[in-house]
Amino acid sequence: MSATPIPRTLTMTIYGDLDISTLTEFPQGKRNVKTILTKRGDKKVALLCEKSLSEKKRIYVVVPQIEGGEDKEVTSVKTVYERYKKYYGDKVVMMHGQMSEEEKNIAILAFKSGICPILVATSLIEVGIDVKEANLMIVYSPSHFSLSSLHQLRGRVGRDGSPATFVLFGEGDDEENEKLSVLLKSDDGFEIAEMDLKLRGPGELMGTRQSGLPSFLVANIISDFKIFECARDDAKEIIKDKKSIDNVIIMNEVKKSLSDFRLS
Repeated sequence: MSATPIPRTLTMTIYGDLDISTLTEFPQGKRNVKTILTKRGDKKVALLCEKSLSEKKRIYVVVPQIEGGEDKEVTSVKTVYERYKKYYGDKVVMMHGQMSEEEKNIAILAFKSGICPILVATSLIEVGIDVKEANLMIVYSPSHFSLSSLHQLRGRVGRDGSPATFVLFGEGDDEENEKLSVLLKSDDGFEIAEMDLKLRGPGELMGTRQSGLPSFLVANIISDFKIFECARDDAKEIIKDKKSIDNVIIMNEVKKSLSDFRLS
């Protein structure tokens, strides 16, 4: 079961021997989440934060790494936490994977209760957290995340059906803009996962690699999509009809016998 299919999940369900049930509607009606792609320092985002706090709402701030890479200003959850702490004081709490379960529970309870209405976290919050008061999420360095992960993160806000905002702090290069524009145009998880499939590749069907194109000599898993579907359906029919298999075996034996007879 997958709320948002990652490329490997998508390819395994398409090409694997699995029965699929697709739920295309939200459990409690359609979400009203506006997605914005902008740069750091946009004053409109600061105003959105102030508005959320004044309305007693909750704010997620998502950062890709705990310690950060070369530019810790936008990739380190600890650095970003200190920056928000400087402006908002005790209203901010942090959560990441290196914290103990007790520390994480305290952080999420402080966030849910409104004691600390701003949660600065890694993608740890991607699943399993339901805070209906959350109406704003700010994502730093979104290029570090897959489209499917970003869509899953977007699902953390506006869960009560009220208007919410999902902000992506991009770097502004053409490749990133092309990727992130998918989220601006669509809120369909399957469409987004298909685009993720094209951009990242499905990874290994028989291994653990979650991205990258498979090492086929001829076939292309994306452009030859229909061929894969037909091959899968044919394989299912053959397996389903054992009599057909037996007939194929018998015909092959007959052909071999005829061939041997002619040669003799």
